Amino acid sequence: MQRGVQETASERWWWLRQRCERLFHDQPRFTVGDYAMTLENVALHSMRPGATVPPHSHSYYELLVIVQGGAAYPGAAPQALQPGSMMLHAPYTEHSWAVAAHTCVYCAVQMTLDPAVAVPVPSVWPADPAVIAMCRHIFTEAAEGRPGWTMRAMAAVL
Repeated sequence: MQRGVQETASERWWWLRQRCERLFHDQPRFTVGDYAMTLENVALHSMRPGATVPPHSHSYYELLVIVQGGAAYPGAAPQALQPGSMMLHAPYTEHSWAVAAHTCVYCAVQMTLDPAVAVPVPSVWPADPAVIAMCRHIFTEAAEGRPGWTMRAMAAVL
């Protein structure tokens, strides 16, 4: 798809999603301290109001960051999630959530860690509005696509 001045919102969304998905292809493995992290997928998603993610688990760690809109996490203590809310699920940890009254845009990062790390489910998921600035930086780098953008985007995270 050729980028141009007359792009529609859906074309811009498609382009940004393609760029975000390239993050794990271009720079899939990192070392952070004594841990090796391999990115399995980086994706930007949008879900309609009232949509639900049914209970499920997977073989990798999953970090979800609410970028826009809101969601509800059922858990032992139900919690409203807003932009900046972050959820981290360890492999084989069952989880679910539902979109609130407005469309929810979130970034999902799926990864493996070696050695593995235990991730207890907190009573309240953390929320930090500063993470939205980090996500915007990554999305801006992705959208512009200048040489070296994947390294600059990942540096914002690490």
